Amino acid sequence: MKHPPKQTLAVLTLALATLVASLATSIANIALPAIGESYALPLKQTQWVIQSYLISTTLGVLIAGSLGDRWGRWRVLRGSLLLFSLGAAVAATAPNFVLLILARALQGLAAAGLISLSLACARDLSETRTGRLIGLMGSLSALGTALGPALGGSLVASTGWRSTFALLMGIGVLGVVISLVYRAADEASQHHHSAQRSFGDSGLGLIALLSLVVGLICLPALYGLLLVIAGVLTGLIAYHRNRADLIGLPPSGLVANLMVAATMMSTLILTPFYLTDGLGLSLQRTGVLMTLGPVISVFAGMISGAMTDRFQAIPMRTAGLGLMVVGCVLLGVLSAQVGVLGYVLGIVVLTPGYQLFQAANSTLLISQSDAARRGQTSAWLGLSRNLGLISGAALSALIYEFVAATPTAAFSKMFALAAIGLLLTVWLTRR
Repeated sequence: MKHPPKQTLAVLTLALATLVASLATSIANIALPAIGESYALPLKQTQWVIQSYLISTTLGVLIAGSLGDRWGRWRVLRGSLLLFSLGAAVAATAPNFVLLILARALQGLAAAGLISLSLACARDLSETRTGRLIGLMGSLSALGTALGPALGGSLVASTGWRSTFALLMGIGVLGVVISLVYRAADEASQHHHSAQRSFGDSGLGLIALLSLVVGLICLPALYGLLLVIAGVLTGLIAYHRNRADLIGLPPSGLVANLMVAATMMSTLILTPFYLTDGLGLSLQRTGVLMTLGPVISVFAGMISGAMTDRFQAIPMRTAGLGLMVVGCVLLGVLSAQVGVLGYVLGIVVLTPGYQLFQAANSTLLISQSDAARRGQTSAWLGLSRNLGLISGAALSALIYEFVAATPTAAFSKMFALAAIGLLLTVWLTRR
């Protein structure tokens, strides 16, 4: 894909923003034991290094999208990269654990800007190659997730856990420098009124998300009720936004995004238990098998973007969902019968379907959105994805603990349920 030199810099900026946002989670996971040892803390407390990042990212995504539409998407994206680099620098030098958590929360808020604005900026760059750009970002997101454990492990072993945050700071600073070279068209005068109205919706969104956070952290027994409340509130927000013509998007695209994210999170949660406890594999072999999905994603993302541009987004979205249904059936049925081979076949089908859906659905919704509100559209895509990840994690845990008697049975039941959910999603999006 050829670009003029200036546009190439813009693409590189989006690539670095996507890469560093995904890397910031996976590279920190591997550093948790070393952080706990450094501050003499148990795992229960050190997990806040991850939770503070994810919570602040989820809570900030709607506001970041609105700010981008109001003040200029590229301007807010550059500011997010700068804020992210600052948070990483503080984390790398934090003298105590409290400051480290605050720095990670700052990184998460900045990552909200990176996540909510990257898709919108991709559409601003090219209307005819949006799918390719979104597919590229999908590949880089998978690459960041896959690279994190290996890269972080090497850094922690050789120079200590602080070097992982120093690396994130370096990538963020590089993104800031490159973005400053590229100058997008002035967006400062875009639609102040619509952005101001959207903050009320963002406030309702924060209530929904806060109820999820409280349920996860403080009130696990009431999590199901709080999840319903959050879903109702989010649905009311989506209804209000469409009714007021703030974005004018079909809710089916956001619901599909949530369902797909929940399905993929289930593979991350249940696979280690299935492979180790269910099939009796070693941790080393389990780790090798779990790299299969991210490796496929790296290559499938770019191919999916090109297919979306060539064959149109709607049929490619349906095709992606169809592949995911087949992949879930293979995982749900064959995993209990042929073991590892069933898992491999399921992942080989499920993962390309996921990337094809992501490229097509994101391209479709961003393209349908009004140009002045693409930041908000991108933010809603990010929010629905995060809600899907949270829901998928919660549902997988419930099935594993209370529904199925063995890890293999939990794995089969979860993906049988996912196949049914995705079939309903196909019907919803086709309508």
